[in-house]
Amino acid sequence: MQSRNEDVMDIDKLFIKRCFDLARLGAGSVSPNPMVGAVIVHNKRIIGEGYHQMYGQAHAEVNAVASVSSEDQH
Repeated sequence: MQSRNEDVMDIDKLFIKRCFDLARLGAGSVSPNPMVGAVIVHNKRIIGEGYHQMYGQAHAEVNAVASVSSEDQH
């Protein structure tokens, strides 16, 4: 049986994996910037996500904030 801390670590790993998966979507179009993915988590649920889509455009964090639905904004 896992402890509560191990459960938290497991879900955090899933969120980090999602960031990496999102970052890869920018491959080939964001250089010289790095590939970056971002998730916004509230109550253990992803409410926003984004990635750096193209050099010179909004970065992952900006896109993640913009993706949060009105129902999840508070």
